Amino acid sequence: MDVAMSDNGTIQFSIYGLFYKSTDSGASFDLVSLPQEIDLICTNSDASIIFGTDILSEEVYISKNGGDTFVTVLTGILAVGCAMSGDGMRMILVTGSAAYMSTDFGSNWSQL
Repeated sequence: MDVAMSDNGTIQFSIYGLFYKSTDSGASFDLVSLPQEIDLICTNSDASIIFGTDILSEEVYISKNGGDTFVTVLTGILAVGCAMSGDGMRMILVTGSAAYMSTDFGSNWSQL
């Protein structure tokens, strides 16, 4: 399970691979239908950029439209932690043995 909260009151969480989102500071939550599981999530300050991982498939996804759609940006990565800058430009992903960083909104990644 993982939880992310943004400055604008958007709350997102994943549990058992399902992804839920609230846009009213947690008064209600909607299950977001995704073609893949999301286990670990990070978001920027206004929740427009969401970074998620699927532990089973070892894939990393990014959404640049608030979670409406996700695209795969890395494969073969078993993530255990992530962080994102407020504007979403810088992201870091940590595995059990390495760290990966993007400085261009998740378009390109390099191992640290």
